[in-house]
Amino acid sequence: MEKEQFTLFRDLQQEDASASSVRLWSVFLTARIALAMVLVLIQATLHSIQANSGESRADWIMTIPLVVYFVETIIVRWMLSKGLWRHQRLWLWVLTVGVDLLTFSWLYWSGTDTNSYLSLFMFCILMVASLGPRWLIYLVCLFAAG
Repeated sequence: MEKEQFTLFRDLQQEDASASSVRLWSVFLTARIALAMVLVLIQATLHSIQANSGESRADWIMTIPLVVYFVETIIVRWMLSKGLWRHQRLWLWVLTVGVDLLTFSWLYWSGTDTNSYLSLFMFCILMVASLGPRWLIYLVCLFAAG
């Protein structure tokens, strides 16, 4: 009887840990959606200000990848809510942190002097530090530093 209670208690702990892990992932994926939406709004606002002032810069080109990033964040969040990532954690990391790093790198290297997107890399580091394995933390930090 005592062994059964111990096993039941351990099973309950694992279920609780799994539920809290899913909640934490949901929070981070929702934050990615909010961040993507803010980036699209900022870029669209900059484009409209420059269009009204008569400057002939092509900032609308920078808005297109951000809209794609926004759509990707919504799709990944929806897929997690449907439980499609339960046994495929590597793809979840690629579609979250990998896409974030590529998008933020693109913003940083193609951005203007007035906008600095360097601080966005901290979002990736925070996400990996909270949810990821230790080797991935080192990899993301090396990528962000390089």
